[in-house]
Parts: sequence; structure tokens; C-alpha cells
Amino acid sequence: MGPVSIVQFSAPTWLRDLRKGRVREAIRGATVPPHDLVLDAEGITHADSAGLDALADLGDDLARNGVTLRVARMKTPVQDRLEDAGIAERIGRDHSHPTVRAAADASATAAAG
Repeated sequence: MGPVSIVQFSAPTWLRDLRKGRVREAIRGATVPPHDLVLDAEGITHADSAGLDALADLGDDLARNGVTLRVARMKTPVQDRLEDAGIAERIGRDHSHPTVRAAADASATAAAG
């Protein structure tokens, strides 16, 4: 198993910006492919339908490549939109974490198996 990759948006971001490939670039640029990707979602401030689709597509793409998506520090209004759209269930409710540390710890636990 490879490491965990962590991607953070440091400025306020719309969830739909995931389509721009930054997350996928982080995976491709890793020396060793990760087994988990932690999306630090604190900077994601908006979730429209395009953003919800982008997150669902990202989760599907990662899963096809054997990478688990974990989401950390997502704001409640954005999380509520994910719940309403059924995306939280699709990604896995147990893959949503209050902190990046909690997400990394869950990744390590899952990898240890």
C-alpha cells in the first residue's frame, strides 16, 4: 500500500473546481501511488449541482484506481448538500472526518487492516 495524499484548497473554493484536475494531478504526481486521498474541504464554501457532480465523479475515478476518497473539515452547509444529493452515502459516510488528522488516522487503520 502507498501513502496518503492530502489536497487542500487554501482559498475559498467552489466544489465544482474539483473538475479542474488539481486533485488528479496530486495523485499522478505522487512518487508512490496513494491508497487514500484526503480532501481538506475547509476552503470549499459552495456546492452547486456541478460541484456535487464533480465530487461524485472524483470519488468514482479514485475508486476505479484503488484509491479511497476521504473528506475532512467540510463545512456543514456543503455537507448538507452532499447528504441531500446522496453523495455522502456514495462516497461513504465513514469517509467524512472532522479533521485532517482523523482522516489520516482512519486511512492508516484501514491500511493496517
